[in-house]
Amino acid sequence: MDRCAQCILPETFPGITFDGDFVCNHCRASAEATTQSPLYTAKSLEDLVSGYRRPGKEHECIVGLSGGRDSTFAAYYAARVLNLRVLLCTVDNGLMPRQTMLNIEKTREMLDADLVVVKNEQMKVSARGAITSWLRKPSIGMVPTFCVGCIGAIKSRLLQKAREHGISLVITGAGEPQLPLGNYLLSIPRGSDRKSAMLLGYAMELARNPYYLLNPGCLIEMAREAYFRFLRPRIRRHYRTGVRFVSAYKFVAWDDSLIVSTIQDELGWENPYGGSTWKSDCKMHLVKQYAYRESLGFTKNDIILSCLIQQGNISRTEALERVRHENELPRHALIEALDTLGIEPGHFEAAVQKLATRHHAAHMRH
Repeated sequence: MDRCAQCILPETFPGITFDGDFVCNHCRASAEATTQSPLYTAKSLEDLVSGYRRPGKEHECIVGLSGGRDSTFAAYYAARVLNLRVLLCTVDNGLMPRQTMLNIEKTREMLDADLVVVKNEQMKVSARGAITSWLRKPSIGMVPTFCVGCIGAIKSRLLQKAREHGISLVITGAGEPQLPLGNYLLSIPRGSDRKSAMLLGYAMELARNPYYLLNPGCLIEMAREAYFRFLRPRIRRHYRTGVRFVSAYKFVAWDDSLIVSTIQDELGWENPYGGSTWKSDCKMHLVKQYAYRESLGFTKNDIILSCLIQQGNISRTEALERVRHENELPRHALIEALDTLGIEPGHFEAAVQKLATRHHAAHMRH
């Protein structure tokens, strides 16, 4: 498998093209982008939160804490750097590794913060329905739907808790640099309207696999996810309730080495799987990573590291070394994740290998 001579995106990445020097279109687009002063800075974040400080009140903001790398650092930054009195809020989807729950408890203890945990058992039901349907007719375009509904559920629960506690500021840990792989896998060439292309691609995938119709709960979550993803202006109006959602990494530079070293040293954070620290807060991400690696030959780690190269934050040599290590996926953890969902691991692995064979044959023809 050949990779871009500048970043490490492989030739199997959807829609990738290379020039005569074997530099990919994503690197060219990054190089052509106009360099501008950052719109947001750490100072502007301090100015923003100053309007939400509430002297004498128990809490000044809610931090969405998944127990993963990025949200844990966001909690640390809010409490220790911004000196906010934080209420940590965890939405438990039933798919968190045991170490993740320990990380959450250690973060609460080290930050001396209050913690509220909200259960979201529907996530497991939706995930099982999505994977069960997918197993009938495996498609790489539908792998992102394994965790459909999760983002919408987290946002709605955070909003609910903010209202209950009379808090007007919610800080999240979203914002690491990456290309939206799901968009590339689902979209089809239909002019410049990417949203319409994705929706049409989604509809075509559902039409190819009618077994999704046997899982109405899963379909409802897919529709809800599409609402959150494609009707964003309407979403913003829906959330105009006096509660502001702020992503910490729109203001603070995303530096994975600094993030990991800080939460390990200051909060005793531990990586549940020992490889990549990306999305280590949910077993479902491991399942998706396995499907991507086996069928396409790369994972989200390749994408994130490529983005870091394009931003000048890491060398290509270091990225290649890291991806060899971070793309190792412990099989026992994969089996544990599938068992949690009631999915037979052998059936899932066989379906992924069937998909891999199909994609390899298509790649060889091209």
